[in-house]
Amino acid sequence: MTIKEFRQSLRRGIGSAIIEISNSNDKEKYIDIVEYYCKRDISYDVQSEGTKSDYLYFAIWYLDEIEYFEEKIIKRFLSKCSDNLCAQLARLLYLFGNIGYQKSIDALVQKYEYFNRKKGRLTNSIKYNEAYQREIIVEHLFYLCGFPYFIHFADTLGQELLLNPDNTQHIKDWDWFLYCAEKFFSKKRIETYFEKNYGISESITAYMDFCNTLKTTQTENRLSIENHTITVQEVINTVRASVNKQFPRTGASRYRTWLHTKATETEISEIKELLKQEEDDNTKALLLLLFSTPKMAEYITIDELIEYACSDSTTIVESVIEVLAHLKDRKIHDLAIELLMERGIESGALRLLVENYRKDDDALIQSLIIKLGSVSHHIQMDIASIYQHHRSANAFPILFKVYQKGDCSFCRERIVRAMNHCGVLSDELLNECLFDSYDRTRKYAKRVISARNRRKN
Repeated sequence: MTIKEFRQSLRRGIGSAIIEISNSNDKEKYIDIVEYYCKRDISYDVQSEGTKSDYLYFAIWYLDEIEYFEEKIIKRFLSKCSDNLCAQLARLLYLFGNIGYQKSIDALVQKYEYFNRKKGRLTNSIKYNEAYQREIIVEHLFYLCGFPYFIHFADTLGQELLLNPDNTQHIKDWDWFLYCAEKFFSKKRIETYFEKNYGISESITAYMDFCNTLKTTQTENRLSIENHTITVQEVINTVRASVNKQFPRTGASRYRTWLHTKATETEISEIKELLKQEEDDNTKALLLLLFSTPKMAEYITIDELIEYACSDSTTIVESVIEVLAHLKDRKIHDLAIELLMERGIESGALRLLVENYRKDDDALIQSLIIKLGSVSHHIQMDIASIYQHHRSANAFPILFKVYQKGDCSFCRERIVRAMNHCGVLSDELLNECLFDSYDRTRKYAKRVISARNRRKN
């Protein structure tokens, strides 16, 4: 493995980088590279794949340089860092602390206390949310230091509420904090503590009253939404207002469930007619999205949808693909091939092959995939879906390219499953997956290896 290949594999969280370190007789050449990625956020999507902390910990372990990395990571952690980087570094320090490195525990406590000294006046921006970072840290302290840190944090939140009752933005994820605490210490222990201290501790009382008020508000909001009667005019007004927003699909998409479950045939026909008459491409694209469920897709003929797909508007074509993706028809297969050949693999047309794939499509897919320097998330998802639904002995070059060049480790797990489904997952690659950055990939590899060993015996 070249240094360039090592860097790419390490950044993506692929197990081959860890195996390279463990087998190398010259581990020192990798220290600076591993340090570089430890001190930078290398996650693709923390919400879906988590951090790559455990994976980087594997690298540090095989380098046999924990003390060196602990010092570097503590220094970076105690400085200002983004939310994702804070999560990555905090998890690394937790892993060090869990095997007895006290300096790592002390660093977590130090940053936790730094946030507490701000008495609720915590910075909140897109990439730097101190309340979120504090919750990440205290979750690790639950594990390392036990129940006293739950008591301390609940008391701290209550004190901040007493100091400034109107400043509650930093406690908006109160239910996540309680979920984590219940996971570590049991729901009964948490409830017992609150019951014993409610009305006795002023801060705990303030915190519980705040939580109960939020619960009531959430229930009232839910009931209000459930009891609200949606009209066609409301849907159209919302869709048109959404066009110029940062995330236009959000406003329109929330009406899909209504159209699918509660709208009358007359209301569905009205919206379909408005779709035909709409002249603005972006509005038309959002109206099409309302029909992107298996049931609703049947309300527009395949020929009508294919006609929409001939539009020069990228947004309309994307919406058409979302609707047609639920249907199976020769015409849809032909449209997918046409879009892939004319507009390329980034057109999103791969998604149409999940239901409409044919074995002779492999050659075209491979010719498009092989040109990519990196594979985007939606292509990873579509390739995984195609080959998890269909078997092809010729799929390995496609799947292996996506495995190596895809940035999302969550999707990579599905690619590994697709390899196994197609019968092209080698023992060597399975062993590599034992060191992948995504925990589900590691667990899946262990299960497959165990199954194969049982069959051999």
